Parts: sequence; structure tokens; C-alpha cells
Amino acid sequence: MSDKEQFCGSCGTELSSGAKFCRGCGASVRIDSGSDPETGSITEAVGAATVTSDPPPAGGHGDKPPPGAGAAAGAARRAEQVVPDARQFASAIGKGLNTPGVSLALVTGGVALGVSLVIGAVFALTLGGSNDSLVGVPLKVADGGLKEIFMATVGTTMARVRLADYGALVLPSVFVFAPVGGAALGAWWQAERTQGMKSLPRIAWGAAGGVPLAIGMVIIGLLSAGGDQWLGYNVAAVFLLSLLWGALGGACGTLLAIRPLEPIALPDRLTVAAGLMRAPLVSLAAVLTVAGFFGTAGWIYSTIAKVTFNETRKTLPGIVDSILLSGNYAINGADAGMFAAFSPSASMALPPSRELLGSAPSEFFLGGGSPIRIFDYNEFYAVWLLIPTLIIFVGVPLVAAVYSGYSTARSAGSRSPAAAAAFGAITGVVWTIILTIASAIFSVGVVGGSVFGLVLLVGVVCGALGGFLFASTADGTGAQPNVEGVG
Repeated sequence: MSDKEQFCGSCGTELSSGAKFCRGCGASVRIDSGSDPETGSITEAVGAATVTSDPPPAGGHGDKPPPGAGAAAGAARRAEQVVPDARQFASAIGKGLNTPGVSLALVTGGVALGVSLVIGAVFALTLGGSNDSLVGVPLKVADGGLKEIFMATVGTTMARVRLADYGALVLPSVFVFAPVGGAALGAWWQAERTQGMKSLPRIAWGAAGGVPLAIGMVIIGLLSAGGDQWLGYNVAAVFLLSLLWGALGGACGTLLAIRPLEPIALPDRLTVAAGLMRAPLVSLAAVLTVAGFFGTAGWIYSTIAKVTFNETRKTLPGIVDSILLSGNYAINGADAGMFAAFSPSASMALPPSRELLGSAPSEFFLGGGSPIRIFDYNEFYAVWLLIPTLIIFVGVPLVAAVYSGYSTARSAGSRSPAAAAAFGAITGVVWTIILTIASAIFSVGVVGGSVFGLVLLVGVVCGALGGFLFASTADGTGAQPNVEGVG
């Protein structure tokens, strides 16, 4: 080899003749026997980068290594010996995170967290902990400021707070639209990142936005803890509920973005199941809408007219409360209409009398007392008010269940009365699952066992009756099955 200067291709340090290691970065050097004798180019450096005869570029390290370069390289080699393939593993993780799907999930979760934070801040700074409001009562024990905002933010997930003497929801069910809507907005906005993927993987990546949302909510929940009475949120509950709402919103947002552009092919069994559940879901949505509308209207009227419990409440806070609690009225009213027992609380769809309540507004929000059923209202509702109340809250669910059973049996194309009744009974199963979960998550004061048992009974019986009605009235040339593979 000639006497031309040699430089380390990794750090730019000049190599002395015959050197086996770079004195700058510590790289082991082995001169290839096939190197060019004129240039003395060293084609391989074992354990580091290629060593070359070309000097380092302008602005490089020159013939002096950067401070700490040798120590850093030595530490890297020692780490590689202790944890083999650590560098390659870190590189693989970095490449995996830098993908369209992960970017979609991160943006989706970030937008959902941001929307929830804004909604929580607005509520905490306006109605939070107001003595005139039935909403946000647990915020009264917060220390104010950021902790109150953080407490309201995590409250949008419907996680229950742990206070000194009890646990309760911070916000009513309508606020769940903050994380769900935020995730849907983020996924819809960034859906183009996953163009080129098939529909189902795109929806799955949108649903993955629930993961960063859940992590962010857990951190905010931990920051909100403290105070003499305020203990904080259950971390597991916050994580799981945030994951649920983020996944639901992210999937829906992605679906809205891609559905007009490309068809979504589902497996045959899922297509059949979706067809059979269409009528139960639509009919239940109608029941919830009716219960929520009339429940909200009843509370607003009683607030303005100063009747029953609302005779001492201020009008404007009472109206705002009624609107914010409309989702709770919907769930409670649907349960009550199918004879489930419920405790007096701010979530009850039918405004109570003062005799029934017997407690202050703050205690009323949290619920308690002996469970009642809808027919117990005959003790404090006049006949002229009780009869239309029963027609709306009891009659609508019963008719909707019969219709749902009829439509489900028709979709299945069942001619046998027994088979048609069985398909119609699916209504009870679908309604029971949804209302039991909703009643538990949104804490609407309903006794859980009565929801499961009575909703299932009413739904199955009325749905089966609807299915039997279809089989009894259909002629030989009647409706053909609307669901492929069922008949």
C-alpha cells in the first residue's frame, strides 16, 4: 500500500499506517488484499463504516474526531454485545411507526383527545359544579383550574370518578360524542393516508386511533387526581372506555370517507348477520328517539311551569340540564317502557314529584333510594297525564318490537311459523345486549338485572309475535328473502 493518507469513513479521523482500529470512533479496520495499490483505498471496516482514502468533506470532522465520538461508538458496541440486534430492532420499530396506517391512527387519536379537551374545558369553565345544575355535580369537589378541566375531559369517556364516599359519572351520556366525534373527524380527515389498502384494513387502522386516545386520557386522568375528597379515576376503566370510543369513532370516520369511493366486501356470514340485525337496530333507535324526545320535553315543561320537583329550580339552568341529559332520558325511558326498575335520579325520563324525590339536587344527580317502575307513577301523576305517558313509553316499545320481529322474519324469508317466530325473537336478544351495556356505561339509574330479564322477555315475546304474524299472513308468492343465504 502507498503512503497516502487514509481516513475513517465513519468519523473522518486520519488513520495511521498499519492501524487496526480507528482512534476516533474505535472501528476495527482490516485492509482488503484486493485494494487499489495506487489509491490505497480500504474497502472494508469491520464493525463500522467503510474506510476510504478520500479526506472528509468540507465542514466534516477533519483529522480530529468530534468530542465523545470514540466513547459513543464504544458504548454502542458494548450495548450491541449486551443486547444483540438492538440497533436493528430500534430501526425496525422506527420504520414500522413511519407507515400510513400508524400515522392515521395517531392523528385520529390526537384529534379525539383535542376535541375532548376543548369540550371538557368549555363545560368546566361554564356549568361545571354549578349549584343550579344537576349536571357535573362531582366537579364541585375538584380544586378548580386545570384539574377541573382535566376531570371534565376524562369525564367525556363515561368513566366513573372515585370520590371519598362514592363513585359517579362526571358528565351525562351526550358528552361521549366528544371522543367519538373527534375520532371520526380525525379518521375522516386523514383517510387518504391509507389509499391503496383494502377497505377492511383501512377501517381497522382508523379504529386503532383508540390506542393513542386511551393513552392520552390515562395521562390526563392521572394529572387530575388529588384533593381531600377527589381521589381520581380508575385507570383501567379510563383506558378501556377511551379505547372503545376511539375505535368506534375512528372506524365510522374511515367508513364515511371510503364508502362513497369503493365498495366494502364483507364475508357472507357477516352480510347475513347484518341483514338480520337491521330491523332490530332501526326499531330500537326509534324507541330511544321517542323516549329521549318526550323525556326532554317533559323535563323542560316541568321546569318552565314550576311543577313537581322543578318548582324551585331556576329556569335557564333547568332547560340546559334537560337538553344535556336527553341521552340519559332516552336510555332510561326505553328501559322503563319495558318495565325495568330504576332508582330516582337525574337520568329518569319522567320528571319525579317532590314526594318521590325527597332529596337535594346534588344527591338527586347521584341517584339512590328505593327502585320504582313506570306504573308507580299512578301515585303522583293525574290520570289525564298518566295515560298518554304509558302510551308513549310502553306502547311504542311494544309496537316497535312486534314490527322488528315481522321485518326480521320477512328479511329471512321464513315461511314456517316456528322459524319465523325464532327469527323475530332476535329482536329481544339485540335490544337486551345494547340496552344492558348502555345502561351500565351511562349509569342511568336502572337496576341491571331487571333490564336484562325484562327487556329480553318483552323483546323476545313481541319479536316472536311479529315473526309469527309474518308467517301467518304471507302467501305463497309473498316477499322473497332480503338476506342471501337465509331462508
